[in-house]
Amino acid sequence: MSIKHVIISKPNDDNGFSTLECGHCGEQFKLMLEDIEEDIVEIYCPYCGLVSPKEAFVPQDIVEHAKTIAENEMNNIMKDLVKDMEKMFKGNKNIKFTKGKSLTNKEPRILAENNEELQQYKMLCCDKSVKLDIVAVNSSLVYCPFCGVL
Repeated sequence: MSIKHVIISKPNDDNGFSTLECGHCGEQFKLMLEDIEEDIVEIYCPYCGLVSPKEAFVPQDIVEHAKTIAENEMNNIMKDLVKDMEKMFKGNKNIKFTKGKSLTNKEPRILAENNEELQQYKMLCCDKSVKLDIVAVNSSLVYCPFCGVL
């Protein structure tokens, strides 16, 4: 059996920002794609300040999309296996193989970047921009996603 690689991409918003989601507090924020792709290994959540590897900030919609694609691929593998087993045991008087209910594939969700009302802020410590929820910013301190400075 071969390994199958699937690339999942999501467009940036109108200003080139990509949505990230903190695995600790669940809040979303946006960073410029080129800032994420740099040599940055870890990102600080601007809301709760906890640090995690940048891969831990994948938004739930992308995770759900990937799960659906993986489930559909597994369904296709199982369908092929059942077909092969039907052929293998056809005409065998000792073993009877009957195909059960067919597996149905789910339609993967469409990944689109929302242009919701997040306010763009310039982080002076790192000279980089971030988009944050204005309500969350007004009610608490903000951490720099790149260096963790308040």
